[in-house]
Amino acid sequence: MSKYSIKRGPNASINSMDDLNDLFQLAISDVMEIAAPAIGVDSFDCEFSNHIRITNNKQRLGSCRIRVVPDGEHIKNEFEISISRILFHSYDETESVMYHEVIHMLPGCFNHGPQFKKAAEAINRVLGINVETSYNATRHGNKNPDGTKIVTFDEEQLTLNDIVAAFGKTMTVGKKHYRIDGYDAKRPKYCIKVTDVSSNRTGYTTKNAFADAYANGRIE
Repeated sequence: MSKYSIKRGPNASINSMDDLNDLFQLAISDVMEIAAPAIGVDSFDCEFSNHIRITNNKQRLGSCRIRVVPDGEHIKNEFEISISRILFHSYDETESVMYHEVIHMLPGCFNHGPQFKKAAEAINRVLGINVETSYNATRHGNKNPDGTKIVTFDEEQLTLNDIVAAFGKTMTVGKKHYRIDGYDAKRPKYCIKVTDVSSNRTGYTTKNAFADAYANGRIE
């Protein structure tokens, strides 16, 4: 019997953060037991964060990143997974995306190359999960399954790590492109320092504008 409360099957569902965390831990266990041997490895690239980020992202149903975090007097790499809440109406889709992101942490699997595909095929074959190499969020439209509008990503959901991780990246707002240069915590509203890529003019934008671009995949 599984030590996790989450159960696969036609009646499986994600009803709480505990369910999501159980699915996360189950995916880690299964990927190490099934996918890792299939590609000839026996460990993950680094430790996992014990926190799953929940987003309202309509473009990226799932994503992952490696963060540098304090570890006493030292620093360490930590792998963090984000999952969009628009998946939660479907256990199968949530499961598929979760396993996809966990597989990325196997050596040689951070992209969708041959190692990733071989690992995903092993999971699909043994567990009957449909882990894909990419996911099309447009099938969900702009509404939740109950017909309510998806809530815009709130600036309060952002962490400083999210902002720092975007330094040097380009944010698209309409037809404009801005390089993200920094963050000024002393500024109450316009706190994200940016440079207009076309004119090279510098200025500041709001945390809310950053959050919206972040949620909708417009920071690259």
